Amino acid sequence: MKAFEMIKTLFDGWLNLEQGGVFVMEPEKDKRFFGEHRVISGTLIEGEYVYFYTPEGFKLEEDYEPDVVLVTKDDESIMLWRVE
Repeated sequence: MKAFEMIKTLFDGWLNLEQGGVFVMEPEKDKRFFGEHRVISGTLIEGEYVYFYTPEGFKLEEDYEPDVVLVTKDDESIMLWRVE
């Protein structure tokens, strides 16, 4: 149900969809896909994720706690939600 509610939120029009996307974590991919500098919370595990850079990620975080939050080398925060 979490995925359906998130999709509804995304298409309600209050998020800038250009600030996010879909990411697939596969065993052979480098875990530093986003130029990750450090992980604030969570762990990237194999699977599909929806991600948003801040500040758009903060809007989605109000209703849905992200599975992973990381910071890039450029000090950008990225929030990722695992697709269940």
